[in-house]
Amino acid sequence: MNNYTSHWIASGEGIFATDDTAFCVSSSCVGIGGYSDGDDWLVRSTPLLLIPNLERITSFVVQFDVTIFDIESSNACQVKYKYDTDADTDYKTIASFSSSDLKHIKLVNETRSILIDKSKLNQSQVLSIKLEAHGDSSSGGDLCFFDNVYLFGQVLENEIIWNACQVKYKYDIDADYRTIASFSSASSKHIKLVNETGSILVEQNKLNDSQVLLIKLEALADGDSSSGGDLCFFDNVYLFGEALDSAIIWSDTMDTDPMTNGWIPSNNESVVFTSTSAYCSSTSCVEISGYSELENSMYHIVPDVDRCFDLFIQFDVALVDMESENACQVMYRYDTDEDDEFFSLSSIGGGNGDQLKMQNMASIPINPQHANATNLYVRLKNNGDSSSGNVTAPTTTTAAE
Repeated sequence: MNNYTSHWIASGEGIFATDDTAFCVSSSCVGIGGYSDGDDWLVRSTPLLLIPNLERITSFVVQFDVTIFDIESSNACQVKYKYDTDADTDYKTIASFSSSDLKHIKLVNETRSILIDKSKLNQSQVLSIKLEAHGDSSSGGDLCFFDNVYLFGQVLENEIIWNACQVKYKYDIDADYRTIASFSSASSKHIKLVNETGSILVEQNKLNDSQVLLIKLEALADGDSSSGGDLCFFDNVYLFGEALDSAIIWSDTMDTDPMTNGWIPSNNESVVFTSTSAYCSSTSCVEISGYSELENSMYHIVPDVDRCFDLFIQFDVALVDMESENACQVMYRYDTDEDDEFFSLSSIGGGNGDQLKMQNMASIPINPQHANATNLYVRLKNNGDSSSGNVTAPTTTTAAE
């Protein structure tokens, strides 16, 4: 970000360059101070005509480093995007980071996908990426530092790359796998890549005929080591679903006591309605304490999901005093599953201090049409093991189709 002044448009005086290694990943980065008089931002616009092979690209991927400093739970460091055919204020948020206890947190190699809407591409000429400090400080002390910002295009077609570590997919009705990520090195270097993402464009005609999606992790067969020394190591593999302009079929912002709004708690000791601003992403939320001897959870029944095909759940969660062996979990089951047979959708582990994670997205792998289901059960759980129960998981939840 040492050239941000020549490529980015700034909102005002709260934008500055720094080479402080406490905040920068590379030799320099850009800081954005969040003032109370409005959001402070940088915007970079890319003409779509300058992007080669645009017709082959199925999604854009934004990769970036971000350090948050003195950002409260009500503030956030955000990454957004819009096309020139969208209204000036109609930016869509793809990443949002904050902290419940003003911690200095540095996040490296974060990635977010922008699924391409082909109908918009036919009418648009510019894609704009916005880096924003959403703060309320009178002195601009709510700080976001951005570094190493890249915009990639994701292509689904197979490409021949010698001696590569690859990620591929196919549906059960396909004969061949298609490559969505391929990594190699020209100098036999030891390279560790963290939080890499690749997108699979959903083809509705295939989904109507398919039952299974297969993901393949591969050390390319064209590797040429006689001893198997062309090595690929994979870790922390997740499959997410991403929805654009989704219809919200049910939501709960936790503005009122969830026990009066259809939620059923496992016990009255674990689940508490709270308005603690340090932990809630909105004015209030629900706190689930993690007792070692109790089932610490609550669930809600979402009716009439048989009219939907794909189901996604978006939620905010704060982790407080969570150890590495504890986790805040979102689970689900259909009314056609066994009563006690909940399946894990998202499990966010502790061990990294108090955190507020916003706009988390989880996709239910089996759609209600295939499950012959009418009702969806959404369960929020804390698998903590505290004798006093002071391991908490405040949450706000939204379900979308």
